Amino acid sequence: MEDEEIGESDSPTNGVPFDCTIPELPSGEKLRLVLLRPWDDSNFVGLNTVEIFTSQGTRADIESITTNAEECQGSVESLMCGNGFRCTDPKEMWLAKYSATEGPVWVDIRFAQLTKLAMIRIWNYNESRVHALRGVHELRIELDEHLIFCGEMSCAYSEQAVVQPLGDTILFTTNDQILEAISENDTFLQEAGEVTRTTSLLDLLHIDQAAPSPIDGNAVFNFPNLASLGGVVHRPHTGDLRRRTSLTEEMLSDVGSTSDAVSTTSEDDNIVTGRVFHMELHANWGASDIIGLTGVQFLGPHGNLLDNSRCTVKALNGDDSVKRLLSGQNLTTNVDDMWLTKFSPDGPRFA
Repeated sequence: MEDEEIGESDSPTNGVPFDCTIPELPSGEKLRLVLLRPWDDSNFVGLNTVEIFTSQGTRADIESITTNAEECQGSVESLMCGNGFRCTDPKEMWLAKYSATEGPVWVDIRFAQLTKLAMIRIWNYNESRVHALRGVHELRIELDEHLIFCGEMSCAYSEQAVVQPLGDTILFTTNDQILEAISENDTFLQEAGEVTRTTSLLDLLHIDQAAPSPIDGNAVFNFPNLASLGGVVHRPHTGDLRRRTSLTEEMLSDVGSTSDAVSTTSEDDNIVTGRVFHMELHANWGASDIIGLTGVQFLGPHGNLLDNSRCTVKALNGDDSVKRLLSGQNLTTNVDDMWLTKFSPDGPRFA
């Protein structure tokens, strides 16, 4: 497969095929991770750690790891360190330059020999709660040019939780013996002290033990529209895990049912259209005299970011700094990139 051919010809507009099959214990020599897009960063996409386990329960023997990214922060080799899942140091993670108008970033992992895969765990970029939005959102995985996974990765978080997260886990088998062997070599599960028997791994990953019985290597598990097998376990939701398309349609449907100022393209999808977007700020989180926002983005029917370069924005009090809301600088803690204005709970609502 040529690098240019990796794209969305066989996918919907958001880059992930609607129907994806996960094979039983696939084997190959070259694994490719295709980072289709980040959660919500227009310039970067990144990962923390990638863990790969074989059908023997051992970690895969890696010969080399390369990427097509021309601009990177951190070393791509750090993805395979195997012990960085709790790391929040950007120097120990990997970040690549991203552009929605160019081909996707990919990472090639070549094994030392033909390898049969049993499990892959993805730890997303986790520098901070804000910069976690640089983590990969939609991911494709290919083994020797054959698609073995496609779906959404959960958005990471940086703060300590009462229950440790398990990353995004992709299983290629439900065989008890293989899972038991994996648990003996799984550094994270050993440190967490959560796996004490074979079935514990299945329980923690929310995998039904009545899953398809062991089948030959050419068979597949059918999981249409699933992000991953047991991908988000004990993880506080920093982002909605539903497909972005359905979430957008739901929001637009709610708006379309109550607004007389907009029209719909059809009664089936309730895609709203209009020229003026009116927003009122009724209350803040406790400040007595100020209220503000960092940014506003508009998404199309498939979750694509709409161009706001020709939009104008005005505030009721005439504050010109309100134009910062459309600057696109949403992953920031810089006050100069945000909009803050005077506010009174008893006064007029800002719009």
